[in-house]
Amino acid sequence: MLQGAMNRTAQRAKVFARFQSEVVGNFPSPSCIFLEGGTIQDLYDTDTELPFIQEGNFHYVTGLNETPHSALQIALNLQTKETILFVPKLGIDYSLWCGIPPSVQEFKEATHVDQVFVLLHFFSNFHFLNCFF
Repeated sequence: MLQGAMNRTAQRAKVFARFQSEVVGNFPSPSCIFLEGGTIQDLYDTDTELPFIQEGNFHYVTGLNETPHSALQIALNLQTKETILFVPKLGIDYSLWCGIPPSVQEFKEATHVDQVFVLLHFFSNFHFLNCFF
């Protein structure tokens, strides 16, 4: 199970309400909010990693504090109020060093999002979102 994950449905509802009241009329329909999670950073040119810190807005809407890997993204559709979590495809080397990665179902249960997609390359999959970023 993903550590640090908690139900953030109420926080996402607040984000949707705020954007509905203040922003939606000023953007083309449909519009989305796109948030990217924190990334693992190396210390200068060494093989030492800095402590991982999740991006604050991403943590607010997903509840994920410590991720098993970086490069998570979430899209919030402002019209349909649908939330989609994007997780990268992990290779065999991840399993070798870090163990079995969380499944799509584990991500969905931990974050309470509508959909989870595993992607090889994020930008090639924008077409199914049907919204402007």
